[in-house]
Amino acid sequence: MNIDRTMVNLFFEIKRKLPTEQQSKMRLSDSDIGNRMTQLYKASSDDGLKALIEAFLERAGDGWLQKAKRTGLGASLIKTLRSSNDE
Repeated sequence: MNIDRTMVNLFFEIKRKLPTEQQSKMRLSDSDIGNRMTQLYKASSDDGLKALIEAFLERAGDGWLQKAKRTGLGASLIKTLRSSNDE
């Protein structure tokens, strides 16, 4: 992922909105920053934070925003099926 100046600014805005314990874990230089942002997007209920993450991921390209917006129902369905087969 190539990060431009706008993404850097968005990253620090996103980081400021996070709780202190999460802020220390967020580094722009992390190779998995896209995955971290998608996880953060899915876990957040803050619409302002989600909007910032959307803007960041949209600039990242390569389908990052679509990846973040996936519901993840497949994983939960597989987990449910496995637990029901164990019974």
